[in-house]
Amino acid sequence: MLGVARYGDPADRVPHLVCIGIEGIEAEPILLGLDQRGVAVHSGSACSSEALEPSPILEAMGVDADHSLRVSVGWSSTARDVESFLDALPAVVDRLRELRAG
Repeated sequence: MLGVARYGDPADRVPHLVCIGIEGIEAEPILLGLDQRGVAVHSGSACSSEALEPSPILEAMGVDADHSLRVSVGWSSTARDVESFLDALPAVVDRLRELRAG
């Protein structure tokens, strides 16, 4: 999908977590759209999930916290969960871009 960036070096990050940025769209509407499709992700970093200020971790990585998503899987995640995310994300982002252009 165009306009999506993966942050962090794959060799230096934990395998169950990825931080992505979506160009031109803030995280909040993406979170809401994914939630409506039954997919739960987060914005920012886990260490600052309750803070109102941008994450110092994301700032150190050069990540725009307002446009980033934290996607993770855990012991109870299934391949279907990952497929649901991969199906939902482009649909949500495309819809938000349409609304923005319209």
